[in-house]
Amino acid sequence: KASFLTVLPRPVPMGQGWPLGHQPIHQVPRRRSLLEDPSRFRGVREYRRGDSLKQVHWRASAKSRRLQVKIFEPSVLDGALLVPDMLLRDDLLGGNGVTNSTVYGGIAGDVMGADVRGMTLRDPDEDVLAAELERAIYPLSRKPDLILPLRKKLQDVMWEEVGVMRTEAGMKRGLDGIAQVSDALMDVGVDGGNLAFNLTWHDWLNLRSLCDISEVITRAGIARENSRGAHYREDFPDAGDMKDSDFTVATLQGDRIEVTRDPVQFTIVRPGETILPVGEPETLVASA
Repeated sequence: KASFLTVLPRPVPMGQGWPLGHQPIHQVPRRRSLLEDPSRFRGVREYRRGDSLKQVHWRASAKSRRLQVKIFEPSVLDGALLVPDMLLRDDLLGGNGVTNSTVYGGIAGDVMGADVRGMTLRDPDEDVLAAELERAIYPLSRKPDLILPLRKKLQDVMWEEVGVMRTEAGMKRGLDGIAQVSDALMDVGVDGGNLAFNLTWHDWLNLRSLCDISEVITRAGIARENSRGAHYREDFPDAGDMKDSDFTVATLQGDRIEVTRDPVQFTIVRPGETILPVGEPETLVASA
């Protein structure tokens, strides 16, 4: 008969003196790292023997008349992650979040596979392609400016107002903060002198997408007035009746995001039922 031993980390009381900020992972950039992040350009330095010619910044080299090499921010961060014990019930933040993402990810894969088999090829929508092209080249027509401060502001807004512990008032403040970042980004341009491997252009497009998905997350959080999985509302701490579960659906109507709800169709197992054989333990711990 198989036996199991579950080893848990030692709980550490959080007294005063923890040097952690308000980031989800307290980040302390390293000065040196074996790996660099090629999307975070930091500057140039003089060429050294052994440097790859792929890293040479030819424009800076021509200007200084000496070989210059691009340097980037390190890709490694010192991190400390605090995980508060919020598993007060089996429907709140905890293992269920990972389990749900795995289970529903598998279900989504099955559904998408079935849909693809029934699809047929169609001609591309030229209007959609033209609109996307216009959206992508928009920053090339504006005056270049810094993008990273706006990205940092968006990160702070999402963590402070739409983080682990959510309220309607906080998420509405979050929507205001997201709108401020989004509006400010539309006034920030990118140097279009060289579009090949233009990482700043990539950063602008990425932040545009982050603003959009941040608004979706926030509006969906406001619409869901319960607490399940990794979504916890301080103003709606109860999970609600599982039999009345529904999906949150976000769609773009014109230039506005609308959130609706679709009821869950329990086609495999209903809440309160099980597909395990009679007497089968539900967890590895229970079987030990």
